[in-house]
Amino acid sequence: MAILDGLPRNEREILRRKYVLEQTPKQIIEALGLQKQGESRKQEEHRLACLASRAKARFAERVKNSQERHNGKLKEDGHANEPGNGRSV
Repeated sequence: MAILDGLPRNEREILRRKYVLEQTPKQIIEALGLQKQGESRKQEEHRLACLASRAKARFAERVKNSQERHNGKLKEDGHANEPGNGRSV
């Protein structure tokens, strides 16, 4: 949740609405005011898909960086290879 909270508000809302609330593209576009004058529904949905893809990639990168920092700290502490330390990596 901390990683998700660290994303820009718009990206966080897109991911939350898409994956947690399982809203349709139409619902997300309307809720976030992503309509652009002159765009067709298909164009809006394509733009939303691009925004969601970018947000998902940023989220994944932050998760990866967080895991790498966590794993590095475990190695520094000497706990990375101890069986049964209660940590899952």
